[in-house]
Amino acid sequence: YYDRIMVTLTFKSNGGTWTDGTTANKTLTGKYGATVNPPSIPTKTGYSVNWDKEVQSVFTTDEVYNLEWNCIPYTITYNLDGGTNASENPLSYTIETETFTLSVPTKENYDFTGWYNGENKVTQIEKGTVGNLELTAKWKEGLSYTDENPSVGDIVFENGRTVSLENYVANKELYESKNGKPVGVVAFFKLPSKSNVDLNYDWYKLFNISDSFVQTGSRDKAFVIGLKQTTNKVWASESSDGYNRKFTSILCSYTKGIGQWWITFDDDSDSDGSDNWNIIRNAVSDADAEGNYSSFKYAENYASSEQITGIYNSSWYIPSVIELLHVMVNQSTISKSLAEISGASGFKGDMMYWSSSQKYRDSASWAWGAILEDLSSSNKSASCRVLVIHKLVGE
Repeated sequence: YYDRIMVTLTFKSNGGTWTDGTTANKTLTGKYGATVNPPSIPTKTGYSVNWDKEVQSVFTTDEVYNLEWNCIPYTITYNLDGGTNASENPLSYTIETETFTLSVPTKENYDFTGWYNGENKVTQIEKGTVGNLELTAKWKEGLSYTDENPSVGDIVFENGRTVSLENYVANKELYESKNGKPVGVVAFFKLPSKSNVDLNYDWYKLFNISDSFVQTGSRDKAFVIGLKQTTNKVWASESSDGYNRKFTSILCSYTKGIGQWWITFDDDSDSDGSDNWNIIRNAVSDADAEGNYSSFKYAENYASSEQITGIYNSSWYIPSVIELLHVMVNQSTISKSLAEISGASGFKGDMMYWSSSQKYRDSASWAWGAILEDLSSSNKSASCRVLVIHKLVGE
């Protein structure tokens, strides 16, 4: 009787692959009691596999064997070269782990340049990846800053840090990723003595003696020019209360020599333009009337219109004439930096720039300005160009 019984064994691959490369289920048929030679267990990438029950060694009874699998856990080894790993980076994964992006490690005085698996840069581990991984962190020496001793032409970021133009150009994206967008350029330094008021210049020779201006100094003396400029703005419209009003506290008066055009600003000339708009605003009744003081309103709204946040989100102002002249003397250096910053405005050599300084003691309707290569002035209703400055702050 038993010699006539045929037994069938079915092996279901359930997505596994047999050694012959096929995936279909396999069956074995044999006489009762005959030795079973089962097929090799199929493989499934990323999984450990086995049959769901022990395979009989001799044909005894019909049976179905299902392939079962479990995810293989793979390790991730991080070679940090002295750095500290981000806590978010996992130490293991499986083939079914959802795609994840590797986080950035840190290393004092170094900048992270990427995770590498051999020569291949790795930014994320995609679902379906298999195998143990060994990732190496690569670094470059840290970015260089000029925070303690900035120079004219240095780039200023929204967090207050400063960097030389050369270094900024070499690593724009990296600097901006760490410090936010640029907000300005170091434009000049106020001198510690009365010299910043007693500007005794031969204006025909001014641009040949720019080395007499401080080009590198301490942060507390540094001033920043904004990246954007505007045009067709009045100091005060003819119909405004401020047009024929003499603002004596923001006056800059001068004398000039005989022969050559020497100009000396008086000792009591106002050199700090940061409060000039407030002085005007408090003295007139129409400060917020549309178009009356468009230059000053441009400066007042500069940060919001340029979407500047953080420590430079206020306090931009039109420079006094003395501050403006400092900017103009350095405009060649400043221009090189502005040209490297996306969206920045350049100087316009054929237009007068307003200062925030009243001009004459005996005339109320004139204010100081500058055309790039000369001191200038105009009646307050003239349409001129405007730039803004800010004290260097932060870091």
